[in-house]
Amino acid sequence: MKEQLGFCVDCVDTQTCLTISQLILFNYKKKQQMEESVTSTHRHTLDRETILPIYIGLNIHSRLRSKKLIKQFSSLGISITYDRVLQLEESMALSMCRQYRLNDVVCPLHLQKGHFIAGAMDNIDHNYC
Repeated sequence: MKEQLGFCVDCVDTQTCLTISQLILFNYKKKQQMEESVTSTHRHTLDRETILPIYIGLNIHSRLRSKKLIKQFSSLGISITYDRVLQLEESMALSMCRQYRLNDVVCPLHLQKGHFIAGAMDNIDHNYC
């Protein structure tokens, strides 16, 4: 029966199982948290924030810049919140600025003479640096 429906009998290593596992972990609530959530709007905790919801939120924001879509995915438990996306982007920008100041140059450290390099530049239009 399981084989007829397309279920994987031994799917420990498949991407589908990993994806579902991450979403279950991300959306897991303890009984105490469920009772408190009646008055609280905070849904997820950082200690159970898995890679998939982070990836989905950052990917949607970088490709589409859609606050509405991120909020919809977040309400479904598929993505981190829009505010968390902005928080992570700010943290990455600050980290890059610190590295630029430390090296006193805006370029990757792993450049090597004699190797072809392809890259893209963008203005750092944040007020973090």
